[in-house]
Amino acid sequence: MDRHEKVAFGSAAMNPLVLYAETKRSLEAAIGASDDLLHLHAGLLILVVATVLFGRGVGSRLPIAMVYLLALVNESMDALCASPEARGWEPAVDVANTVLWPTLLFCLARRHRRAIRPVKPGSEEYFREKYLRGQT
Repeated sequence: MDRHEKVAFGSAAMNPLVLYAETKRSLEAAIGASDDLLHLHAGLLILVVATVLFGRGVGSRLPIAMVYLLALVNESMDALCASPEARGWEPAVDVANTVLWPTLLFCLARRHRRAIRPVKPGSEEYFREKYLRGQT
């Protein structure tokens, strides 16, 4: 091993946890937003990217699952990095901030989709709407 390999292997740049923590800190400093605001934006960004990437609607389970998965991975990485933010209730607050608005949008999209879903002719629902409307 030459000296360059020893330096590269032993440096913080080779440790993915340290690299992840440093990247998060530098992003927070560059944007100048609070940690809570970054979590809100990250959740919405993940939802939009997953929706486009998977070609599904916001009401699909896959994009919202990605939001929850990445929120939990982020907090796990913070805990493994022994980040000062990973103490007390902070991880739960971070996850809640990340998933709050995507979950609300998911629920609204699911509700809206059910409200405008066409009724198939010949189905029991079609029969109820056509023949039993207004009857008890």
